[in-house]
Formats: sequence, C-alpha cells, structure tokens
Amino acid sequence: MPGTLRAIGLKDGEMKESVEFQTTGAVSGLRLIPEQSVIKADRDEIAFIRVEAIDPEGRIVPDANFEVSTDVHGNGELIAAGVP
Repeated sequence: MPGTLRAIGLKDGEMKESVEFQTTGAVSGLRLIPEQSVIKADRDEIAFIRVEAIDPEGRIVPDANFEVSTDVHGNGELIAAGVP
C-alpha cells in the first residue's frame, strides 16, 4: 500500500529540516524516456531509451522485477538492451 514517510530534524525542540518520501503502489505501466528529443533517421544515429516501471500516480517503482520484451518496427534495429 502506498504511503508517505516523513523525517523531521529538530534542534533545541525547533524543526530545522524536513524530508518526505512517497512509497509507490503496484506497477501499472511503463514509461519510455528517450535520451534526446529528436532522433535522426540514419544508420549513424543511436537512440538510448530508458524504460521505467510506474504506478498509477506516475511514480517510479524502484523494486519492480519482471521481464520486458521489445519489438522494433520500421527501419530501426535493436542493437543492445540491458540494465544499468
């Protein structure tokens, strides 16, 4: 279940700092993010596309663990895939 974790730093009883983290829900989709906004259509161009698993609120689910398959249509070709 998603929720919020908040840490508050106090000094002499006064709040000095606050940090908030949102936990995520279950994976509901994938988001593809190209490294560059324009990709030239030629054989010398390489496009790096990051794939993120996201929950219904669009938050990245950091512990998502499942296989992703790819398919290329048109004149492009997949030359590599992996996890950074």
